[in-house]
Amino acid sequence: MWIWTFPDRRNKDRLVNLYLLTHGYERERLSEFEERYALVVRTSKGDERVYLDVATAADPNRLHGSTVEVPWQLGFDHSVPATFEGVDFYVPRPEVLLVLKAKAALDREHDAKRTFDPFFLQQKAWKDYYDLASILMACTVDVDFLESVVTEHRFETPFRRAMHQLARKRAVLERRGVRWSELRTKLGRVL
Repeated sequence: MWIWTFPDRRNKDRLVNLYLLTHGYERERLSEFEERYALVVRTSKGDERVYLDVATAADPNRLHGSTVEVPWQLGFDHSVPATFEGVDFYVPRPEVLLVLKAKAALDREHDAKRTFDPFFLQQKAWKDYYDLASILMACTVDVDFLESVVTEHRFETPFRRAMHQLARKRAVLERRGVRWSELRTKLGRVL
């Protein structure tokens, strides 16, 4: 799953619609105010759906079951240049990615407790924790900046909860080939 964040709805609508039209995605309306985009891909398991999450910097991003807000704007305000296969673009700083991934993992765990069939959401949460471990392994973390982000957005307790959960995900850590103690040292006093 890709998460694309746009500065405003006009740019989102224009670029996403063009992308969707040229890449075979279908729009699925979930409600009057919510939609998602899916691409049906034939795999050895049959037809599977790949979802494209799209948000604008103005869209809400509230921690499920909470009043804590982790604004998408963080990705714009704190980004760094990157290059992939000769294409230049910007990505959020690793500290922002950690916060967004921690929030996503907690959201999925929260939602999985409230659904009839939690398996899909549990798999997504597992992937979020795997991504958290990957970011911590691959990136240098500016602990001062991370601490300022989680403090400013009242995300200290949820972030610690997500990291505590990561520490308990043996399968994630084994698959990633890392020990929790190695990752924990990168987070310093934030925990």
